Amino acid sequence: MSFTSSSSGWKSATVRKVKKVRNKVDNIVHNYPKLPDFPLGEENLPFQIGKNVSVKEYNTFVDRHESTGYKFYWENKNVYIIEMANADHEAVVSTLMQFFLLPNNGVIILPPIRVLPQPFHFNPAGQGEKTAPDVAVYPASAHVPRPGIPHPGPPPSDTNGNPHARIIVETANWQSLEYLNEKCGAWMRQQYVRDVLGIKLDAIRSHQGQVHRSMLATLWTRQNVSPTAPVGYVAPPGFTVSTDPNLPRVSFRTWDFGTLLYGTTNANACTAPNLPAYQVTIPIEDVFWNPPIVPNTTTRTNILNETGYIITVPNVITVPNFIIDLFAVQQAVLDTQRL
Repeated sequence: MSFTSSSSGWKSATVRKVKKVRNKVDNIVHNYPKLPDFPLGEENLPFQIGKNVSVKEYNTFVDRHESTGYKFYWENKNVYIIEMANADHEAVVSTLMQFFLLPNNGVIILPPIRVLPQPFHFNPAGQGEKTAPDVAVYPASAHVPRPGIPHPGPPPSDTNGNPHARIIVETANWQSLEYLNEKCGAWMRQQYVRDVLGIKLDAIRSHQGQVHRSMLATLWTRQNVSPTAPVGYVAPPGFTVSTDPNLPRVSFRTWDFGTLLYGTTNANACTAPNLPAYQVTIPIEDVFWNPPIVPNTTTRTNILNETGYIITVPNVITVPNFIIDLFAVQQAVLDTQRL
């Protein structure tokens, strides 16, 4: 018994040593980004950690460092840390995940709606680099089968071959509002993404002896009042049709829901739960949107056939919409912060 134990320990030590040598050689041969060797503060963001990094090198890097608590971004061979998993950021993520899980009616084992934090997908507007949304809402594979063809399909998948997320959430703490909007718009370039919710947290402020924070929420959606409208695209009430040529039949709406109106010291009216003006409604059927794909023999391409298509929502789900109360998000953030 003692011989077997020591032999096993010797083998384990050898394997670790071999892996260490391989990783060292791999790092010399490839130009991987390098994490900072000092505590990184939010005031340093965005923080560049790589130059002239190929997409392949970047994807390998994020596979190895997906649990560091950092969010990475690749652009034109440059790599940045753009966000950190601090309490206020994670309070938004946790609260929104709870709202998206509610319609499962307590089903824990293989629920029809799957809600995951930071699962890797491929950037719809990128060059094949991996990217991880803060929250992804999926249909369970029992209701929407895993794609038979690896990404990009059709239909598309995440990097593990699961059905592509239909609803995406991105939260920006130290990222600029402009960058957040750009990132959310990029997700909507994947037609299987039906809705994207972006949350922007402004800096913590003290006003009249109280701690305050401004916050914005923007929903990008493919919802429309009349899918059979004879001319053009009709946005839902309160929404504005996007003028971005990359986002046809997409509209958006913004809510200002912090304790102070964004960019001012004026008090906001988001002061209690269940206020209709501060609720975001997303159809649950968007999660299960999966129209048939038919080949076009003329163009030799595959196209979606939405004619007569009816979305099937599992019977366990008994409500039509996700109702996200932004006051709850506001309070979750305020509960984490300190001056």
